Amino acid sequence: MPIEVMIELANTLHVDPWFCIPHQASDDYVRQFATLVHDRLDPALHPHIEYSNEVWNTGFAQGQWANSRSQALGLDSPFAQPAIFYAVRSVQVFKIVQDVWGADRGRVVRVIAGQAAWDNFLTHALAWQDTAANADVMAIAPYFNAADAGDPARVATTLTLSSDQVVDQMLANIRGDIKSWMTGNAALAAKYKLKLKAYESGAGDSSSYFPADKVDAMTALFTAAHRNPRMRAVYAEYYGQWVAAGGDTMNQYSDTGNWSKWGLWGALQYVTQDPASSPKYQGLLDFIAAHPSP
Repeated sequence: MPIEVMIELANTLHVDPWFCIPHQASDDYVRQFATLVHDRLDPALHPHIEYSNEVWNTGFAQGQWANSRSQALGLDSPFAQPAIFYAVRSVQVFKIVQDVWGADRGRVVRVIAGQAAWDNFLTHALAWQDTAANADVMAIAPYFNAADAGDPARVATTLTLSSDQVVDQMLANIRGDIKSWMTGNAALAAKYKLKLKAYESGAGDSSSYFPADKVDAMTALFTAAHRNPRMRAVYAEYYGQWVAAGGDTMNQYSDTGNWSKWGLWGALQYVTQDPASSPKYQGLLDFIAAHPSP
């Protein structure tokens, strides 16, 4: 998406934008990006700046590239993850943006992001030199799911479950592992006096990794669960737990998107869907109404 379009969208909606700087961006690119945003963004808005996206995920090209850069620069890679390089380059990007913004640098929100379930990437990144002192936000993506139902080894049993039973598993996941992730990451953020935000969130069920002959049936089961009227209350509890843990902004992934074996990400499945037909969307609206932006 062109930067100009993202800026115009933020200005039109009057919401703070969140920009991810491409992982191979040069210093010159970052300066030109910072200049463009400064010149065109509504001066009342605060741009969130993050270096790349999920650099901790070495299944992604950016994570692999960052690991190769770590080796080239002689930087440590704790647990084979490029946490130190990520910290170094993030701070470099932040300083370039702030230099361009000059007297307006206080509007820039600097984001250090990591994995929700395993905080070793964030622990090492934030502890590296002056990384934490040059950040404002620690961000994670605490997705929940029907944990047992997501295990391919249990597929035979899972396919005997009702949608209500799958929803029950989601609630158990939210009240167990997800709560632990949220509170643990909140403590890490508090240690460095950073706000805790979620760059992504929501229900993360997927059937793509099940045996080929079971994928369609699992997709249908997950679809039934996500359409279950109880999902409205599930989302209310999930986001309520985030606030209780001390979480700040939480981005739902995603607003609109068709469901498939690759995931049931969209709160709405298509743009013209009646919002009243989506319990997940209704849960989001309920929570937003109860927690208006300041």
